[in-house]
Amino acid sequence: MQEKNTMLPKYGILIKSHEHQKDFWAKPHAHKVQSMVYIISGQGTCRLKNLTLKLKANTIVLIPANVQHQLIDEPGHPMTVFVVYFSEKVCSEIMPVWAKITKTMQIVEPSPYLARDFQRWLREMLFEQNSKPPYYEAALKILLTTMLLRIARQIAKPKQHTMQVIGE
Repeated sequence: MQEKNTMLPKYGILIKSHEHQKDFWAKPHAHKVQSMVYIISGQGTCRLKNLTLKLKANTIVLIPANVQHQLIDEPGHPMTVFVVYFSEKVCSEIMPVWAKITKTMQIVEPSPYLARDFQRWLREMLFEQNSKPPYYEAALKILLTTMLLRIARQIAKPKQHTMQVIGE
């Protein structure tokens, strides 16, 4: 297994946007930090430990630190992805939730409404990181924490309670 040394800035969050070329595939590798991969477009698979997960637009893969993974584009459908790398320290309040939601090694498929929010938040994170306006480190942490919280809530999805109308 190849280990990639993803260098995080001192504030502990790095976001990258990748537009894959035709027939892209990454060698199996792991990062020393947590990562979240959001598929903007295209199709492919993610080999994560001993699982193969099917990827398409608006799916999210959560990858714990030091877990071997590999992205492979489907021929003719190159993926465009956002990858957010982060240290445990930056989101210490939500790391117990992260541990719980990554235990199952599943993809997350947000609703169309939430997918629009995720795309906006990821673009906002990229803007904050690249332009560095005042308090950008705080903005990055807040946006990442918001995304992780929304993912955790979607995975947890409490059962819907129905109300019975009396007299009908």
